[in-house]
Amino acid sequence: MKKNLLIVESEAKCNTIRNFLGPEFDVVACHGHVKNLPGKRLGIDVSQKFLPQFEVLRGKRELIEKLRLQSQNASFVFIATDPDREGEAIASDLIELLNLKKSEFKRIRFNEISALAIRKALDNPTELNNQTVASQNARRVIDRLWGYEISPFLWKNICPGTSSGRVQSVALHFIVEKEKTRKTITDNHSWTCFADLYFKTEKLAVAQLVSTNSNPFVFRSESAATEWLIKNNSGHQKTTIQTTQFVDSDHQPPFTTSTFLQTTANKLGFSARKTMRIAHELYDGSCNPGGIKTGLITYFRTDSTRISQAEQSKIHIFIKENLGDLPIQPEAHNRVDPQTQIQNAHEAIRPVDFGRTPAELQQFLSTDHLQVYELIWQNTLTSQMKQNDATRYKFEVKVGQNASWQALVAIPAYLQKLNNYIINKSNFAFQEFVNNKNCFVLKEFQAKKMERKEMRRFNEAELIRLLDKNGIGRPATFASIVPKLRRRGYIAMSGTRIKSTALGEAVHATIEHNFSHVFNTNFTFQMENKLDEIENGNKDYFAVVNTFYTQLKAALDSAKAVKSKSTDDQPRCPNCGQKLFVRLLRGEKTLSCSGYPDCYYSVSPTELRNEKVIH
Repeated sequence: MKKNLLIVESEAKCNTIRNFLGPEFDVVACHGHVKNLPGKRLGIDVSQKFLPQFEVLRGKRELIEKLRLQSQNASFVFIATDPDREGEAIASDLIELLNLKKSEFKRIRFNEISALAIRKALDNPTELNNQTVASQNARRVIDRLWGYEISPFLWKNICPGTSSGRVQSVALHFIVEKEKTRKTITDNHSWTCFADLYFKTEKLAVAQLVSTNSNPFVFRSESAATEWLIKNNSGHQKTTIQTTQFVDSDHQPPFTTSTFLQTTANKLGFSARKTMRIAHELYDGSCNPGGIKTGLITYFRTDSTRISQAEQSKIHIFIKENLGDLPIQPEAHNRVDPQTQIQNAHEAIRPVDFGRTPAELQQFLSTDHLQVYELIWQNTLTSQMKQNDATRYKFEVKVGQNASWQALVAIPAYLQKLNNYIINKSNFAFQEFVNNKNCFVLKEFQAKKMERKEMRRFNEAELIRLLDKNGIGRPATFASIVPKLRRRGYIAMSGTRIKSTALGEAVHATIEHNFSHVFNTNFTFQMENKLDEIENGNKDYFAVVNTFYTQLKAALDSAKAVKSKSTDDQPRCPNCGQKLFVRLLRGEKTLSCSGYPDCYYSVSPTELRNEKVIH
């Protein structure tokens, strides 16, 4: 007897979905993309309305043959690739490669991997969305045209091997401009002292050294701050606590990919790439092999803040039963922008089953998976609340006779009612704070440089927030931006902060000087909107790509004619501040100091890519 064939993207999904379907289904994986543009040529027929010439990926031919044989022997084929643009493009490629007739397959989509969601999708199959495929192909073609046209110009004017990405170039712009701002600020740095405030054995907050009027105690040098600490970080510690009641009405909306990545970075210190890996495993159910065989969160690549009415009702019941009759406010997060209606068809990132609390999953999940799940669970809960009472604790710790340290902690009142459901409970013991003042202790004293806000380099979360604010990038691309720039040698890390390298500054200056009309924040934002409009059916694939290519070619022709003259934005020598220029040294292009022979600074592309951060 023939079986139905259901094709998903990953083997982990297969293992989870097989638990929901009976023996009448075979569940197989295509393992992501099966076709791509060729690696060593443009792969776009410009004369044929920018027809992309996709090729089967190396190593996928045997898999395709296997899937083709399985589809021929199947009763019916369901294509269940991811519910986003990439997933739709993969579905389109599978339909073509497997030679599926329209009567032989259906496209199904689900935002969560649960028995109910899979059955609902199978009961309501749809057709392939060709507009979504066109939008994804337009993105791939535009990015390829940008790279293939711009990169040779960079090779000639900077050094071989340099390249440029359309979205990454805007991110690099923000990073380089931050470095320029830092260089224009000549204020002397000041220093102050910090210490970790512990309640019993748990770190509660970071305390700052303050003066008698509660302002930060400031030193003019690191040595002065360190010397003061050595003399004054010991002695009897006495803690006093002041409490203030206030109404907290500033609840974060349900997570989009952008806000999710920012929150995990700020609260857990996770990179975007690590967060997305963990989210993928929570989504497909592979994070708990010995436990519950189901996905735990909804699809994690989304720019929607919407939560379905059915899920809202479940959350509201939980709030009423466990937190009392608190006002709820889901409406503000469920408005659909008509310009992005396709994207908002998805939901925000939320638990598949809100009744499955973090405490219940503790025995099944690793610490990292549990921490991420708890953030999603609590965000989903608080996003539905209109307001909530909260307590602000002001801790003042006296150390000996000369030092006073302060820390502020604000805790929503509802959290004390959640101890049976959450894992991170140390911050919520209200009465223990007041009744056990002797249980507080300051540890790990250190001096830190105080920088003005405009002086601080971006961390990854801040960069993602800035890109999102400017409409740059999409859920599927946020996590790859910083790794790509690092791999190209355009940025380096100073702890968690991002600094542009000399190579990155040279690439940025060249692009900005020669391609300002097609390289700027507004142009990239408008291009993202046009890609959305292709998906919505309001723009044509050829018109969007052709307009972009015409503008790009005009800018490139102009740049070649002018031949990339030096500008005031050229990178500067880190030793003497003179401009760097490209010259041939021992057969290799290098960036060399124009102050030669007074300054001998010179750096090769290899050294640039491995450049250590200059503080």
